[in-house]
Amino acid sequence: MIRVQTFNYFIPNFKVGLTNNVDLQVIPEVYTVQRTKPKGGGTEERSGFGDITARVKVNFWGNDGGKTAFGMRPTEAADDFQPFIGLSVRF
Repeated sequence: MIRVQTFNYFIPNFKVGLTNNVDLQVIPEVYTVQRTKPKGGGTEERSGFGDITARVKVNFWGNDGGKTAFGMRPTEAADDFQPFIGLSVRF
């Protein structure tokens, strides 16, 4: 059994409105510490800059009022903490 602990410190969320119904968010994980302890082995610790997540939210209706609202927010995450993983799309 492998035990993994991950701690993220200072995760700011920068958000800017591009238009009346479109927002852009950039969320960097400024400092990440990950400790891995395999069964019967020593503890390995890695630390440094974590992932960067970019989100674009589009409101189709109900942005500033109304009885209902609908929007979509696809997410793109660049995995900098684990090299060679590449980009992943999260919904």
